[in-house]
Amino acid sequence: MADTSGFFKRILFIPASGPKGSGEYIRSLNIANHINSRFPSAHIQFLLSRQSPASETCPYSAVMLPDTPTFCTTEVKQAIADYKPDLVIFDATGRSSQLRLAKKSGARTVFIAQNSAILNRALGLLRLGFTDEIWIVQPEYVLPLSGWNALKARLFHQTVVHTGPVFPVINPEKKREILDNFTVLKEKYILCNPGGGGHEISGVPAVKLFEDAAKRIHRQSGLPVVFVYGQNYTGELLDQEGITGISKLSPEAFHVAISQSTAFLSGGGGAVFQAMAEDIPCVAVALSADQEERIRKAMRKKNILTCKADPENMADTVLKALGFPPAGIMDNDEILVSLDIILDRLIQLTTSFDHA
Repeated sequence: MADTSGFFKRILFIPASGPKGSGEYIRSLNIANHINSRFPSAHIQFLLSRQSPASETCPYSAVMLPDTPTFCTTEVKQAIADYKPDLVIFDATGRSSQLRLAKKSGARTVFIAQNSAILNRALGLLRLGFTDEIWIVQPEYVLPLSGWNALKARLFHQTVVHTGPVFPVINPEKKREILDNFTVLKEKYILCNPGGGGHEISGVPAVKLFEDAAKRIHRQSGLPVVFVYGQNYTGELLDQEGITGISKLSPEAFHVAISQSTAFLSGGGGAVFQAMAEDIPCVAVALSADQEERIRKAMRKKNILTCKADPENMADTVLKALGFPPAGIMDNDEILVSLDIILDRLIQLTTSFDHA
């Protein structure tokens, strides 16, 4: 274990946040939790939109913004000036002026990208001079570095690292604690999760489509369904025999829920890769344009299924997945050690940082 006295003292996380998706916040939370477990003396702070449910549940010190950080440059700059962080981690958000201020204030800066649009933005000419590292949180076969982006990285001496998707680290004792708290996860069940719970498809809430699919799945298979609504869902939960509705789970509990399931009906976010890592049959439904590309590339590499976002199609595909070969365990260097890769990168950044 590294000397905690030599690590960053003040770490500021700035994830994209709002009323819809929650992936950026959950990813940043996973990183923050891992840092906290290894370096408990480090102080951690988040900048979050007031519109995000995470603003009420974040376990760390948090500054509330009126909108996602990209649209709150004045507030972000003030927060950086007030907090005086040693390290700022921008997760799929942040204008070049925000990065520039963080860098000029003396902090190390990291920009996280999870899709091609965000990666292109991270490697934009206005950001390259103010970003210490860019982390690509997808397997390399899903989001490779294009020739043009690779050239820019070389010319500007920009460090770009494929960390792979970011999942929580769960030891056996923690897993037992989660299973004791959620005894339904000890039984045989099919898991449903419509992403963060705030997406819409053609004007229809994705939650409603997944609920209808869950009813069909239970009726046709006879298996219990565990329905995790997501961090951004604030409505009522399904209350009927054979379906257990859970508003939200911690990242650790959600990963356990995936690993214990018989099959998984998921949005097209990072949860798909969690199912792959745990060898769980998975049906991935794209809830946004970037998820369509991600699912398509994942299907070329691993055994997962996809379908259109309508309840009948989703239910039929899940029933097919019950007899489908497992999703396929991903290589450790692609997925299971991503937090270790990230921590190693941060330790290397620390060695070049002057705490004085």
